[in-house]
Amino acid sequence: MTQITKTNMFQRAIATLSALESQGLKFKVLVDNQEFGSLTVSKPKTQRKFIYRAYGGRNNYLGKKLGNIIPGQVEVLEVPDFVQNRSAFAQSISSWCYNQWGKGAAMINSNGNSVEVLRIK
Repeated sequence: MTQITKTNMFQRAIATLSALESQGLKFKVLVDNQEFGSLTVSKPKTQRKFIYRAYGGRNNYLGKKLGNIIPGQVEVLEVPDFVQNRSAFAQSISSWCYNQWGKGAAMINSNGNSVEVLRIK
């Protein structure tokens, strides 16, 4: 195909899409920094950064820190450097306590760069 043929085909396609736009079709075509159509395109969502950790790494970490506390004892855990989301870290602590000791056996308090764990029963 020659460049003129490609240009003519492109112009006809845009003309066809523009005609369909009057009937409610929305489109957007980007070619050589030119925009055609009235469709608004939002920016793509950025994906979370994937950080590889071995399976069970957080579980092992919490087991070492919380495994030996007795009922009535408070343990203060500093949020480690590898943790991106502090609230997710507190939730994983809560989940670990539930799985190890049962429902209602611990209270979790997150403040700043630390998470306090009180074992109740």
